[in-house]
Amino acid sequence: MTGKELPRIRTEIPGPKSQAWIDKLSKYECPAITARRSRRAESLGVAKDDPIVWESAVGSNVTDVDGNVFIDLTAGFGVAGVGHRNPSVSSAGAQQLQQLIHAMGDAFPDPTRIRLLEKLSLCSTMDRAILGCSGSDSIDAAVKTAWLASGRSKVLAFSNSYHGLAFGSLPTTDYKANYFRKPFADQLGRHVVHHPFGEPLPDLKSFGAVLVEPIQGRGGIRTP
Repeated sequence: MTGKELPRIRTEIPGPKSQAWIDKLSKYECPAITARRSRRAESLGVAKDDPIVWESAVGSNVTDVDGNVFIDLTAGFGVAGVGHRNPSVSSAGAQQLQQLIHAMGDAFPDPTRIRLLEKLSLCSTMDRAILGCSGSDSIDAAVKTAWLASGRSKVLAFSNSYHGLAFGSLPTTDYKANYFRKPFADQLGRHVVHHPFGEPLPDLKSFGAVLVEPIQGRGGIRTP
């Protein structure tokens, strides 16, 4: 495959092999996926609404375990922005794995980490960056930095927003709040105000940080 193929569907979606793998996944992963399946089935009035199970990907194409070929319009949540298995990325990754798989980060950095931070600085207006493992990490860092810089703990977020599920970012997430945030409400701070997305802003003087998605993704591809 070249990575530029048109979709090629050979089975129902999801196919029998994908369904079998998801059945197995539901036995060993936390119950969220099982609950998701039941909620979807109930709301859509269908017996199954399982995802496909990926087997391989190249360029813009994803092939599932049933041999169906799809076009990935999300670029793997943005991870594969230059295409799956991009030769330059694969080559750089293989070269790094042969040299050093892991350094101890802030304790014992390696030159690659330092060069990355330097390039990030040159690409932005910020002199320094914080490296993290997830979007939740970035929200945690942003809220803590804003608090230290402003002395104000209040955070303005927006209705139906999604900023992650870690405990630091969870208070700012409003997407599917009944499932994601409210079960843990007694353990979360009361420092976040959720304002209607797209409505005129309130007075911002009391807030230390404002978290807003230019376009809400999980919230339904909503523009203000």
